[in-house]
Amino acid sequence: MNIQTVRHIEGPNVYLYKPILVARIHLGEWTEKESVDYPGFTERLLALLPGLADHHCAKGAPGGFVERLQGGTYFGHICEHVAIELSHLAGLDVHYGKTVYADGPGSYDIVIECVCFETQRWLLLQAVELVRALARNERAPDVARIVAEASDIHARNQLGPSTQAIVDACKRRGIPVRRLQGSFLELGYGVHRKRIEATITEKTSCIGVDIACDKAFTKRLLEDAGIPVPYGGVATTPRRPSTGCTMSERQSSSSRSMVARGRGSR
Repeated sequence: MNIQTVRHIEGPNVYLYKPILVARIHLGEWTEKESVDYPGFTERLLALLPGLADHHCAKGAPGGFVERLQGGTYFGHICEHVAIELSHLAGLDVHYGKTVYADGPGSYDIVIECVCFETQRWLLLQAVELVRALARNERAPDVARIVAEASDIHARNQLGPSTQAIVDACKRRGIPVRRLQGSFLELGYGVHRKRIEATITEKTSCIGVDIACDKAFTKRLLEDAGIPVPYGGVATTPRRPSTGCTMSERQSSSSRSMVARGRGSR
């Protein structure tokens, strides 16, 4: 099992009216294999994550996912539910998930309601490792360690109290909020769009200076506005530079920029 790409769709989409995480997974040796093809797998999984017994799945009632496990279900679907359960254990209010066939045997898109992209992307990777280990009847990762680290990632990505108060006020008034990076927020769409940094408005030069000091962030904002920029990424080590975003992520970014340039829309 291998996660190939992970995307964050921040607004209403074909799956849900809330932000979602979309991951393309290839099942590899588990292609066309089901949970019942691995004796003891379901029992090991439920012993490690007993909360899965409460997942509804397509049945619409608690126990629905367990019935799917016992009757046979593909491993992409299992990774989806494990990622959601790990999110619950980490304190994230996540409920929606869906796994759909993608392009070719063994390739699926896992769609999960997303409240903190960085945390849930990491949890999905841990979910795949956990399912892989259990399918091979190997020692599974420590769930307590996974949950503790996820909680730490979530805490580091939380907004400050003042900025969060602005976000809460926008939500009460039906104003769309998009988190650009860190404490940079975009409120509204089109001609009504406003950008803030923490509690600083765009009417000061401070935001422009802070954006210009971050080359990668500046390039992303220019690309979102439809301005051609050179492709590149951030070097994280002397030997292994970051590959930047994937082609699908760049296409997603271009799609968002077309929406952001819409005239007179909210």
